Amino acid sequence: MARNSQLRRVLRLIDDLQGSRVGLTMDTLLRTYGVTRRTLERDFEMLSEVGYRIESAPDEESTKSRKRIASAQSRKFPPCSADELAAARIAVSLMARTADPATTAALESLTDRIEQSQDRATRVDADALYKSRAILFSPTPKAEAKAGIVQAINDAILRRRQIIVTYRPMGRGQSKEYEAEPYGILVGKRNYLVWRGTSDRKWRRFSLPYIEKVTITEKKVDIDTAFSIANLADLSLVANAEKPMKVELSVAATAATRFREYQLPPDAQVRPARDGSLGVRFTSASIQDVCQFVFSWGRDVEIKKPQSLRQIYRERLRDCLEETTAQQR
Repeated sequence: MARNSQLRRVLRLIDDLQGSRVGLTMDTLLRTYGVTRRTLERDFEMLSEVGYRIESAPDEESTKSRKRIASAQSRKFPPCSADELAAARIAVSLMARTADPATTAALESLTDRIEQSQDRATRVDADALYKSRAILFSPTPKAEAKAGIVQAINDAILRRRQIIVTYRPMGRGQSKEYEAEPYGILVGKRNYLVWRGTSDRKWRRFSLPYIEKVTITEKKVDIDTAFSIANLADLSLVANAEKPMKVELSVAATAATRFREYQLPPDAQVRPARDGSLGVRFTSASIQDVCQFVFSWGRDVEIKKPQSLRQIYRERLRDCLEETTAQQR
């Protein structure tokens, strides 16, 4: 707890020193933070350890000196946007799911240092965007959102404005418009906009790739403080405790162009055949996600390996057919 208290105080100290053009006297800092001189000196030592150079500049109006961060170091990294900072923090969260702890810790440390070199307003917006995300992770191919969709959602969240969403499920059929209060995005194998209806107040999720347009209105959103997108992610997360498997798919030539527009897992290998079809290999740890993905392509995508997955897929198709037939009787 003491360590967390010191960290919060040091981060605030960086803000205050960077925000003062001439620096701050020790007396001012002692009154501001309510700590002893020795405690404040330890805070300066911590700043020095992570690369900040603290200068003692003379105070023209008194005999006391002023503390400040060396001007050449007041910004150690180029300016970033709130979107970029939030994306970096999301990348750290995703890496924590797959990479070794040391690599994750290194990226997290770098991200923290970059974030602390930015101005306060940018950091506040980045924090708001990051908190509007929750990780829903499973490595399988996924369709990508159309250009500008995520940015429009981000703008609406930061401005707390309602949006009009034009949505076409699975990219097929008729598009329909919905008046929505945007609350965030579930990030993972499938990326979803989480929103609440303005009239019926029901919570819904829309798959980002099938959102055709987002229009920001001037109607304000009265945020429901009891809602937690992180809790929603925990409830939505498909158990990913299955053993990773090597999947091989065959994609028909007629669907090859559209398939290439999908974002594939990092280890994916795509091999074009002479007839225009594709052979695709990747690693997945979710039988359900692979089956759902293949099912969404109909006859255009076929599971080649492993044989056990082919059998599971056939059984699920048979069960689905039997259930549908029973309902039609």
